[in-house]
Amino acid sequence: MFTFGDCPAPIGRSLGPTSPFGDEFPMRKALLLPFTCLLLAACGGGASFNAGGALNQTPPVPAAPTPPVTAAAPADKDSDGVPDADDQCPDQAGSPTAAKKGCPEQQLAELVGEDIKVHGKILFEQGNAKLDAADDPILDKVAEVMKTHKDIEVVEVEGHADHQGDAKQNVTLTSNRAKSVVDALVKRGVEKNRLVAAGYGEYCPIEQGDTPAAHETNRRVEFKILKHGGKPTSVVTGCDTATKAGIKPAKL
Repeated sequence: MFTFGDCPAPIGRSLGPTSPFGDEFPMRKALLLPFTCLLLAACGGGASFNAGGALNQTPPVPAAPTPPVTAAAPADKDSDGVPDADDQCPDQAGSPTAAKKGCPEQQLAELVGEDIKVHGKILFEQGNAKLDAADDPILDKVAEVMKTHKDIEVVEVEGHADHQGDAKQNVTLTSNRAKSVVDALVKRGVEKNRLVAAGYGEYCPIEQGDTPAAHETNRRVEFKILKHGGKPTSVVTGCDTATKAGIKPAKL
Protein backbone atom coordinates (compact mmCIF):
# COMPACT_ATOMS: atom_id res chain seq x y z
CA MET A 1 0.00 0.00 0.00
CA PHE A 2 1.31 3.48 -0.91
CA THR A 3 1.88 6.04 1.85
CA PHE A 4 3.17 9.59 2.02
CA GLY A 5 6.78 8.33 1.80
CA ASP A 6 6.01 6.69 -1.54
CA CYS A 7 4.82 9.88 -3.25
CA PRO A 8 6.67 10.59 -6.54
CA ALA A 9 8.77 13.64 -7.17
CA PRO A 10 7.05 16.92 -8.02
CA ILE A 11 6.09 17.59 -11.60
CA GLY A 12 9.02 19.97 -12.16
CA ARG A 13 11.61 17.22 -11.58
CA SER A 14 12.71 14.49 -13.95
CA LEU A 15 10.64 11.35 -13.82
CA GLY A 16 13.13 9.12 -15.61
CA PRO A 17 16.40 8.97 -17.50
CA THR A 18 17.14 11.86 -19.83
CA SER A 19 18.01 11.73 -23.48
CA PRO A 20 21.59 12.13 -24.68
CA PHE A 21 20.57 15.61 -25.67
CA GLY A 22 19.84 16.61 -22.04
CA ASP A 23 16.03 16.46 -22.25
CA GLU A 24 13.52 13.97 -20.80
CA PHE A 25 11.92 11.40 -23.01
CA PRO A 26 8.79 13.20 -24.23
CA MET A 27 6.63 10.05 -24.39
CA ARG A 28 7.39 8.92 -20.81
CA LYS A 29 6.69 12.38 -19.45
CA ALA A 30 3.40 12.53 -21.28
CA LEU A 31 2.28 9.17 -19.88
CA LEU A 32 3.35 9.74 -16.31
CA LEU A 33 2.14 13.30 -15.88
CA PRO A 34 -1.57 12.54 -15.37
CA PHE A 35 -0.80 9.70 -12.96
CA THR A 36 1.58 11.94 -11.04
CA CYS A 37 -1.07 14.61 -10.66
CA LEU A 38 -3.59 12.09 -9.37
CA LEU A 39 -1.09 10.50 -7.00
CA LEU A 40 0.10 13.83 -5.62
CA ALA A 41 -3.46 14.95 -5.05
CA ALA A 42 -4.23 11.72 -3.26
CA CYS A 43 -1.11 11.78 -1.11
CA GLY A 44 -1.49 15.46 -0.31
CA GLY A 45 -5.12 14.82 0.71
CA GLY A 46 -4.19 12.08 3.19
CA ALA A 47 -5.45 9.21 1.02
CA SER A 48 -3.78 5.81 0.66
CA PHE A 49 -3.97 2.86 -1.69
CA ASN A 50 -4.38 -0.81 -1.04
CA ALA A 51 -2.21 -3.59 -2.43
CA GLY A 52 -4.35 -3.81 -5.55
CA GLY A 53 -3.81 -0.15 -6.31
CA ALA A 54 -7.31 0.93 -5.46
CA LEU A 55 -7.85 4.07 -3.46
CA ASN A 56 -8.75 3.40 0.15
CA GLN A 57 -11.92 5.29 1.02
CA THR A 58 -13.23 6.09 4.50
CA PRO A 59 -16.49 4.21 4.95
CA PRO A 60 -19.54 6.46 5.39
CA VAL A 61 -20.70 7.12 8.95
CA PRO A 62 -23.91 5.15 9.50
CA ALA A 63 -26.99 7.25 10.14
CA ALA A 64 -28.23 7.36 13.73
CA PRO A 65 -31.09 4.89 14.27
CA THR A 66 -34.54 6.39 14.34
CA PRO A 67 -35.92 6.12 17.89
CA PRO A 68 -39.01 3.93 18.12
CA VAL A 69 -42.32 5.71 18.30
CA THR A 70 -43.89 5.09 21.72
CA ALA A 71 -47.66 4.83 21.61
CA ALA A 72 -49.47 7.13 24.03
CA ALA A 73 -50.87 5.36 27.08
CA PRO A 74 -54.67 5.00 26.98
CA ALA A 75 -56.63 7.45 29.11
CA ASP A 76 -57.24 6.29 32.69
CA LYS A 77 -58.79 9.12 34.72
CA ASP A 78 -59.01 7.25 38.01
CA SER A 79 -55.53 5.67 37.66
CA ASP A 80 -56.76 2.18 38.54
CA GLY A 81 -55.05 0.45 35.63
CA VAL A 82 -58.26 -0.01 33.64
CA PRO A 83 -58.43 2.19 30.50
CA ASP A 84 -61.42 4.53 30.43
CA ALA A 85 -62.68 2.77 27.29
CA ASP A 86 -63.11 -0.46 29.31
CA ASP A 87 -63.84 1.08 32.72
CA GLN A 88 -67.45 0.87 33.89
CA CYS A 89 -66.63 3.33 36.70
CA PRO A 90 -64.12 5.71 35.02
CA ASP A 91 -64.38 8.32 37.77
CA GLN A 92 -63.93 5.89 40.66
CA ALA A 93 -60.85 3.76 41.21
CA GLY A 94 -61.70 0.08 41.22
CA SER A 95 -60.51 -3.37 40.26
CA PRO A 96 -60.04 -5.02 36.86
CA THR A 97 -61.45 -8.24 38.33
CA ALA A 98 -64.62 -6.72 39.82
CA ALA A 99 -68.01 -7.87 38.53
CA LYS A 100 -68.24 -4.45 36.90
CA LYS A 101 -64.78 -3.96 35.41
CA GLY A 102 -62.97 -0.97 36.87
CA CYS A 103 -65.49 -0.51 39.69
CA PRO A 104 -64.77 -1.00 43.40
CA GLU A 105 -65.20 -4.54 44.65
CA GLN A 106 -68.63 -4.87 46.20
CA GLN A 107 -68.54 -5.48 49.94
CA LEU A 108 -70.39 -8.51 51.24
CA ALA A 109 -71.98 -6.26 53.85
CA GLU A 110 -71.91 -2.51 54.31
CA LEU A 111 -73.64 0.26 56.21
CA VAL A 112 -76.30 1.86 54.00
CA GLY A 113 -78.50 4.42 55.74
CA GLU A 114 -80.11 2.66 58.69
CA ASP A 115 -79.53 -0.84 57.31
CA ILE A 116 -76.58 -3.16 57.22
CA LYS A 117 -76.93 -4.10 53.58
CA VAL A 118 -75.92 -7.64 52.69
CA HIS A 119 -74.77 -8.37 49.13
CA GLY A 120 -75.36 -12.06 48.91
CA LYS A 121 -77.58 -14.69 50.43
CA ILE A 122 -77.51 -16.11 53.94
CA LEU A 123 -78.31 -19.75 53.39
CA PHE A 124 -79.81 -22.39 55.66
CA GLU A 125 -80.27 -26.09 55.37
CA GLN A 126 -83.59 -27.08 53.86
CA GLY A 127 -86.46 -26.74 56.35
CA ASN A 128 -84.36 -25.86 59.40
CA ALA A 129 -82.36 -23.06 61.00
CA LYS A 130 -78.86 -24.46 60.59
CA LEU A 131 -76.55 -22.01 58.82
CA ASP A 132 -74.59 -23.09 55.77
CA ALA A 133 -70.76 -22.96 55.86
CA ALA A 134 -70.93 -20.67 52.80
CA ASP A 135 -72.44 -17.98 55.08
CA ASP A 136 -69.20 -17.41 56.97
CA PRO A 137 -67.78 -14.60 54.78
CA ILE A 138 -71.04 -12.62 54.95
CA LEU A 139 -71.44 -13.09 58.70
CA ASP A 140 -67.80 -12.14 59.22
CA LYS A 141 -68.40 -8.89 57.36
CA VAL A 142 -71.64 -8.07 59.22
CA ALA A 143 -69.81 -8.60 62.51
CA GLU A 144 -66.96 -6.40 61.29
CA VAL A 145 -69.37 -3.58 60.45
CA MET A 146 -70.98 -3.74 63.89
CA LYS A 147 -67.67 -3.92 65.75
CA THR A 148 -66.31 -1.00 63.70
CA HIS A 149 -69.40 1.16 64.25
CA LYS A 150 -69.93 1.04 67.99
CA ASP A 151 -72.53 3.81 67.67
CA ILE A 152 -74.86 1.21 66.13
CA GLU A 153 -76.52 0.24 69.38
CA VAL A 154 -79.40 -2.08 68.42
CA VAL A 155 -79.94 -4.11 65.25
CA GLU A 156 -83.00 -6.22 64.51
CA VAL A 157 -82.11 -9.40 62.64
CA GLU A 158 -85.20 -10.20 60.55
CA GLY A 159 -86.00 -13.62 59.10
CA HIS A 160 -88.40 -13.85 56.13
CA ALA A 161 -89.86 -16.75 54.15
CA ASP A 162 -91.81 -17.26 50.95
CA HIS A 163 -95.49 -18.18 51.08
CA GLN A 164 -94.96 -21.89 50.50
CA GLY A 165 -95.84 -24.17 53.41
CA ASP A 166 -97.80 -23.49 56.57
CA ALA A 167 -97.89 -19.82 57.59
CA LYS A 168 -97.42 -20.48 61.32
CA GLN A 169 -94.56 -22.89 60.70
CA ASN A 170 -92.91 -20.30 58.52
CA VAL A 171 -93.06 -17.80 61.38
CA THR A 172 -91.40 -20.30 63.71
CA LEU A 173 -88.80 -21.21 61.08
CA THR A 174 -87.87 -17.61 60.31
CA SER A 175 -87.70 -16.75 64.00
CA ASN A 176 -85.31 -19.65 64.62
CA ARG A 177 -83.21 -18.67 61.64
CA ALA A 178 -82.91 -15.09 62.90
CA LYS A 179 -81.80 -16.47 66.28
CA SER A 180 -79.15 -18.60 64.54
CA VAL A 181 -77.76 -15.49 62.87
CA VAL A 182 -77.71 -13.62 66.20
CA ASP A 183 -75.80 -16.50 67.80
CA ALA A 184 -73.30 -16.53 64.92
CA LEU A 185 -72.65 -12.79 65.30
CA VAL A 186 -72.19 -13.12 69.06
CA LYS A 187 -69.58 -15.82 68.43
CA ARG A 188 -67.80 -13.31 66.21
CA GLY A 189 -67.55 -10.75 68.99
CA VAL A 190 -70.74 -8.69 68.66
CA GLU A 191 -72.39 -7.93 72.01
CA LYS A 192 -75.66 -9.83 72.40
CA ASN A 193 -77.49 -6.82 73.86
CA ARG A 194 -77.03 -5.06 70.50
CA LEU A 195 -78.99 -7.73 68.62
CA VAL A 196 -82.70 -8.61 68.47
CA ALA A 197 -84.07 -11.60 66.53
CA ALA A 198 -87.47 -11.45 64.80
CA GLY A 199 -89.20 -13.86 62.43
CA TYR A 200 -91.90 -12.51 60.10
CA GLY A 201 -92.67 -15.69 58.18
CA GLU A 202 -94.23 -15.11 54.78
CA TYR A 203 -96.04 -11.90 55.72
CA CYS A 204 -93.58 -9.29 54.41
CA PRO A 205 -92.63 -10.22 50.82
CA ILE A 206 -90.62 -7.80 48.74
CA GLU A 207 -91.60 -9.42 45.44
CA GLN A 208 -95.12 -10.53 44.63
CA GLY A 209 -95.84 -13.65 42.61
CA ASP A 210 -95.61 -17.40 42.72
CA THR A 211 -92.49 -17.86 40.62
CA PRO A 212 -89.24 -19.51 41.74
CA ALA A 213 -87.52 -16.12 41.41
CA ALA A 214 -90.07 -14.48 43.73
CA HIS A 215 -89.72 -17.28 46.27
CA GLU A 216 -85.93 -16.93 46.21
CA THR A 217 -86.10 -13.16 46.68
CA ASN A 218 -88.54 -13.37 49.58
CA ARG A 219 -86.47 -15.92 51.52
CA ARG A 220 -84.02 -13.59 53.17
CA VAL A 221 -82.37 -12.18 56.29
CA GLU A 222 -82.23 -8.42 56.83
CA PHE A 223 -80.42 -6.25 59.36
CA LYS A 224 -82.36 -3.14 60.45
CA ILE A 225 -80.73 -0.57 62.76
CA LEU A 226 -83.18 0.37 65.52
CA LYS A 227 -80.95 2.60 67.61
CA HIS A 228 -78.02 4.63 66.38
CA GLY A 229 -75.94 7.23 68.18
CA GLY A 230 -78.09 7.13 71.28
CA LYS A 231 -81.34 7.75 69.39
CA PRO A 232 -84.04 5.50 67.90
CA THR A 233 -84.02 5.47 64.11
CA SER A 234 -86.99 5.91 61.82
CA VAL A 235 -86.42 2.60 60.10
CA VAL A 236 -89.55 0.50 59.51
CA THR A 237 -89.45 -3.09 60.71
CA GLY A 238 -91.96 -5.81 59.96
CA CYS A 239 -95.03 -4.89 57.97
CA ASP A 240 -98.74 -4.24 58.41
CA THR A 241 -99.68 -7.76 57.31
CA ALA A 242 -97.40 -9.25 59.95
CA THR A 243 -98.79 -6.91 62.61
CA LYS A 244 -102.36 -7.98 61.75
CA ALA A 245 -101.23 -11.58 62.12
CA GLY A 246 -100.01 -10.78 65.61
CA ILE A 247 -96.30 -10.49 64.81
CA LYS A 248 -95.09 -7.20 66.19
CA PRO A 249 -91.69 -5.55 65.70
CA ALA A 250 -89.25 -5.51 68.60
CA LYS A 251 -89.61 -2.74 71.17
CA LEU A 252 -86.61 -0.82 72.52
